[in-house]
Amino acid sequence: MAAPFINMPEPEQYRQYESLIPLTSAYNSERVWPVGTSLGQGTFAIAYDTEYPEAAIRMANVFFEEGIPLLFWLGPIKSESYEPQYPIEGWDPSFCYYEDGAFGIECPDGTDAWTYINNHVGIYNGGPVGFMYKDQQLYDQLGMHDARMPENELIWRESMQANVAPYEKQPLPTLFLDVETLERANELITPINDYIETMEAKFIMGNEPLENIDAFKEQLKSLGIEEFLQIYQDAYDAYLANVAG
Repeated sequence: MAAPFINMPEPEQYRQYESLIPLTSAYNSERVWPVGTSLGQGTFAIAYDTEYPEAAIRMANVFFEEGIPLLFWLGPIKSESYEPQYPIEGWDPSFCYYEDGAFGIECPDGTDAWTYINNHVGIYNGGPVGFMYKDQQLYDQLGMHDARMPENELIWRESMQANVAPYEKQPLPTLFLDVETLERANELITPINDYIETMEAKFIMGNEPLENIDAFKEQLKSLGIEEFLQIYQDAYDAYLANVAG
């Protein structure tokens, strides 16, 4: 689960479980677990016929200013007005409360943070457009320098640290293609994905014997998977060259 600590809130529940060590198989002898890159592509749309393109770009840049992600997650500084302050100055730590090793948020309208974000911000899509704080950076911004994660979350993270972290590797980064190449990649991937999903279900349910795995691979080749992989291999090589440069 993405956030198990909110589904099993009691530390006693956590002590009954531990994170699984990544598995191996006949097709993969190395234990591997993908770790997030902490970088996202992000999305910001501007109407093609806007009269103020420069202002729209300046607005997009606001999301990368210091403190602005706090406005996204927590709303404006506690006051009688719902109008955000840009940039945040004189942040009032009383906006949050710290109790029993955990912190909570008292939003201006008296609701919890999730309700506040959806009622008054209205742009929640899994994260802000700009950067996100690490836990300690967030605590420092809120004036809670001695803050500590709740015990249930710590138990979960410590288990991940012991059983999973030693096998973490960076996955493929976000790669960008030119328009023509992207169109070709999309043409290829649609039938490839359809076939993979169909065969995956058949293999799992036993409707297709695993002995037919070679025929499965051959069909993927006929659908153009080698060309598709080469498209992204070339993009990855270009990415590495740019990083090195």
